[in-house]
Amino acid sequence: MPDGLSRERYGFGQDETSFLDAFANMPSFEDVPLAIIQDGLERGERPARLQRSARLFQAYERMFWDAMAAAAKAG
Repeated sequence: MPDGLSRERYGFGQDETSFLDAFANMPSFEDVPLAIIQDGLERGERPARLQRSARLFQAYERMFWDAMAAAAKAG
């Protein structure tokens, strides 16, 4: 993606696009959550408790992105 936003095409340089490199090298979306869930189950956590934790995490993430969108609109 950083290459697609290159200086030649859109005027963005390495400083403006370096944060995108982290996203390009992220592990599979499913690998990390599945490992966390499996670890919880192996430690005897109840599935309902793991589900609740996952829903809370999703809600907090949504609140974060909603706040970022509101800030972008206000700015």
